[in-house]
Amino acid sequence: MKKTAVIYTRVSTDTQAEKGYSLRDQEDKIRRYCEQKNIHILEHFQDDHSAKDFNRPEWKLLMGYLKKNKKNIDEFIFVKWDRFSRNLMESMKVIKDIKSLGIEINCLENNVDDSVPENKLIQMIALILQEIENDRRSLNTIGGMRRAMKEGRWPRQAPIGYKNARDA
Repeated sequence: MKKTAVIYTRVSTDTQAEKGYSLRDQEDKIRRYCEQKNIHILEHFQDDHSAKDFNRPEWKLLMGYLKKNKKNIDEFIFVKWDRFSRNLMESMKVIKDIKSLGIEINCLENNVDDSVPENKLIQMIALILQEIENDRRSLNTIGGMRRAMKEGRWPRQAPIGYKNARDA
C-alpha cells in the first residue's frame, strides 16, 4: 500500500513568497522525494510567516487537517528544521502533538530516527540552532537600527505627518 503525506513549505515574508524562489524550491525537493519513495501527497500547506512561533494562519489549518484526517496520513514532510520552527520549546510540543496522531515527522535534510532515544538530542540541537540563529539575526538588526539612528537616519516607520523617503 502506498504511503501518504502532508507537505509543508514556509518563508518568512509576503515579499519572499511573491518574489522569491524558496517556496518553489522547497516544494520541488519534497515532491521529488515523494516520487522516489512512492509517497502520495494528500495536501500541501504553505506559509509566509515567521517561524518564531506557531501562530501562523496556514499552520493552524494544517494542524486542523492533521487532526481531522490522522487515520489517512502516514507522514508530515518538510525540507529543513528552520522551515518548521525557530523555537525549541514550542517545537518539541508540536512534534509530540503530531506524533500522538500517529503521523511520522520527516525533515528531508536532517531527519532523525527518534525510535532511538539518544537521537532526540540531535533533534533538539537542530532545533535550538535555528532559534539561536533567529536570536542572533534579531540582535544584528537592532544593532544596525541603533547605528542608523546615531548617524541621523530614521530606520522605522515615519511618525504621523511625515513620509518615509530615501535621501541621496
